[in-house]
Amino acid sequence: WFGGVAKWEVRDKDGSKVLARIMDNPLFQRTVSLLGHPDDHDYTIRTDVCVAGNRRSMASVGVIHQRYLIELKGNYQEIEVSSNVEALKASAHCAIQPETWYTLVTRVERKPDGSGVVRAKVWPRGETEPEAWTIEVPHADVHPSGAAGIYGFTPMSRFEAYLDNLTITPDSPR
Repeated sequence: WFGGVAKWEVRDKDGSKVLARIMDNPLFQRTVSLLGHPDDHDYTIRTDVCVAGNRRSMASVGVIHQRYLIELKGNYQEIEVSSNVEALKASAHCAIQPETWYTLVTRVERKPDGSGVVRAKVWPRGETEPEAWTIEVPHADVHPSGAAGIYGFTPMSRFEAYLDNLTITPDSPR
């Protein structure tokens, strides 16, 4: 995993070994660590995420999926999908409580004509997975491939971001 060792560490939290965003240097509040190959496509990411913070400031956490950043933005109480912010940026309301674990599932679907949709759903860990996606973002020119990755934003290096149970699985052929 590219650059991950200097940005994430394994810690004990809530009875599990989890990945925690390292916050030693306040100059590096945002981090992206790629986990796959740039030619990867047609996969689903599933992970449990948690952020620290309070009602005035919270960390953000998410995944990179085929060149799209899918982020739970604690300060804004939303889930956001972006890729080169000028080209694509969409968000939906998503209530996020600090020190609460959520399950995040993401999928990017590309049609033969190049169009497609970026989907994500989030719900409290341990509850039943909802049928509906939390956010669905149509895109006229979906990225054909891209490595999976993880993302963390720790504002002013005060509040931590965590990931647990990360899986990346191939989608069934269409």
